[in-house]
Formats: sequence, C-alpha cells, structure tokens
Amino acid sequence: MKRIGMILLACLLLALPTVAQAQEKPAPNDLVVTAEIVGYSHKPAGSAVNKPQLILYVRLSVRNQTNSPREITFYSCSWYASWIQKGTVAGFDVMGCDKNYPRTLPIPANQSIVFYGPVRVRENSDEPTTFALGFVDFTAAEFSSKAFRKDTWRDKLLESKAVYWSNELNSNIDPATTPEIRGSDQYPTYRLTWEDR
Repeated sequence: MKRIGMILLACLLLALPTVAQAQEKPAPNDLVVTAEIVGYSHKPAGSAVNKPQLILYVRLSVRNQTNSPREITFYSCSWYASWIQKGTVAGFDVMGCDKNYPRTLPIPANQSIVFYGPVRVRENSDEPTTFALGFVDFTAAEFSSKAFRKDTWRDKLLESKAVYWSNELNSNIDPATTPEIRGSDQYPTYRLTWEDR
C-alpha cells in the first residue's frame, strides 16, 4: 500500500511543473484581428516641462472567419474595454460617453466589424517600439456584472479568456506619410464593413 502511495506522489510531483507552466489560452480561429495605424496627433502636455504626448489612431478589424454569423459583445461607447495591449502603448485615450451599455452585434460570415480610435504611446519607454492590441470576447453577462468595472475582477477574468491578438505595429511613424488627425476624426467609432462583397 505504501508503494502505491509513493508512486502516486511521485507522479503528482512530476506533473506539477507541467501544470504550473500552462501556456496562454490559445484563441480559436473563428475571429481574426488586424490592425493598422491610420493617423497621429499630439495631446498637449500637462506642464510646460513635458513635451506633448504622441497619440496614434488605429483601425482594428475583427473578421468573422466562419460560414455563419458570429456575435460579439462590447460596450456601446467605451468599446475599448474589450481590448488589451502589449508593448509601447499605454492603452486607449478615453473619451466621454453619453449612454454606455453592453451591445451584442452579429458579424456576418466572412465580414468584419471595424473599430477606430486613439491609443497613447508610453513616454520615455525603454521597451521595444512594437505593440499589438488584443480583442477579448467578453459576454453580455460579464459586462453587466457590477464587478466588471473593478480592475482586479477584470484581470482575474482575463486569465480564463482567449485573446485574439492583432499583428504587431511600430510606434515610430513618419509624419510625411501618416496623416495628422484633427477635428471630429479624433473620436472613437466602430462600424460593420462589407468590403468583400
């Protein structure tokens, strides 16, 4: 009996390092996210000592790769709550919002929904100049939870969610070839596209 117990204990000890090194949950291949920088602007600095902060405007496409409609849910105004980032960007530049509620939208087969908005580049960053943005497919129930707005709960929830990462982008832009964004074009938006018809 002791021998069986020792064998089971040895197996458990061998399995623990494998469990502890569990990889990031891979995203299914039903959605594909692509990103591109479509413009830039400079946000005034908070003080005369600081230089203005670089804002990059990104176009993010979430494409339904399936042969049937695929629903995604996001906040109607602050849709950027469905996105996370890695690299030199500090996150989306948040704008005001009137009515913010979870909105579920079907993406037709082989079509896309496009999000457009500003992201802030980290100042004086020693990190690489590349970054990527990832779409997290939260459910309407998760968005409706009062706990969702608490960072710790959202971070815990992210551990169990698949992230659909975009291609990598470079935050070093060329103002000669990238347009400066002004006026009403500065505000985040989203829309369905029918580019493949």
